[in-house]
Amino acid sequence: MQVLFVRLQILLAILLTGVSCNNESTPRQVNDTSTLAPPTVEQPAAAEGINGCYMRVNGRDTLFVQLASSAENVTGKIWFDNHQYDGSSGNLHGKLYNNTLRMLYNFEAEGAKNVMELIFKVEDQSIIRAEGEMGVKDDTTYFADPSRISFPDSGRLTRVSCSGWNKN
Repeated sequence: MQVLFVRLQILLAILLTGVSCNNESTPRQVNDTSTLAPPTVEQPAAAEGINGCYMRVNGRDTLFVQLASSAENVTGKIWFDNHQYDGSSGNLHGKLYNNTLRMLYNFEAEGAKNVMELIFKVEDQSIIRAEGEMGVKDDTTYFADPSRISFPDSGRLTRVSCSGWNKN
């Protein structure tokens, strides 16, 4: 049941971002993280400790995240390899606020360029992907109310070796 919920959530996010299809011939990447207001008035934190790779396997579905930081800025790549749905991959960029990593995910799915807000809670050797109600503004899917997100253990990605995952 939980696997079905996660798959439906991913499918819903992809469908919601498809509503505002962007048919530009060159990929558009959103780099403005100013729209990602921190959950409180916290200042960005140094993010060096999160450098590395993280993975979650759920049945035949895999989520892989590779992160690198420079001061409080965090960039990376993410790959969704879904068994029964099209996978996606793209670039990440954002900032770390205390133990909350707020990022924008730029990707292409079904021929449309999309942007999705992702929030992760950083814990020791793992990051936990946030769940919550999503909204759409222009071509960006975002958390409608960041104060109401949750970090279920089913969203936990554990630190793994980056060897073999450099998929440019």
